[in-house]
Amino acid sequence: MPRKYVSVGKQNCQYSKKDLEDALKDYLDGKLSMKRACEKYHIPKGTLFNRVHGLKGKSYGGPTVFSAGEENIMVNCLLACASWGFPLNTLDVRLFAKGYLDRIGREEKKFVNNMPGVEWAKSFLQRHSEKLSERLANNIKRARANVSEDVIRNIM
Repeated sequence: MPRKYVSVGKQNCQYSKKDLEDALKDYLDGKLSMKRACEKYHIPKGTLFNRVHGLKGKSYGGPTVFSAGEENIMVNCLLACASWGFPLNTLDVRLFAKGYLDRIGREEKKFVNNMPGVEWAKSFLQRHSEKLSERLANNIKRARANVSEDVIRNIM
């Protein structure tokens, strides 16, 4: 299964978020009918109808293995490990997820022996790209890591 799913049957939206909000506002204020608002702002009628009635379309792809709360806890633990000087790579993230599943006693059928695959790790990092990223770590001595800007300025 590819990491980035692209639907063949659906077209990408040709309108901006602002256009959708303006069309919704005009319709709810009674300035335009739903048909006229859709024509003016080039928005599909189904999209505007769903927004008016509070219906939300499904997101692409299947459900995630972990809930949003579980994934946030994982992200915070990975960030804590990195701040302690132990940055983790994708294998470590996979092992971390396996350890979590084993600890809580949950058997995940999508994973072989409860071990997430490489694609899961890549998708996990992509879902949390604002906080996590994959980098190449360089080993440096603790004495060098503790050097701050003030220490360097005092030497010169």
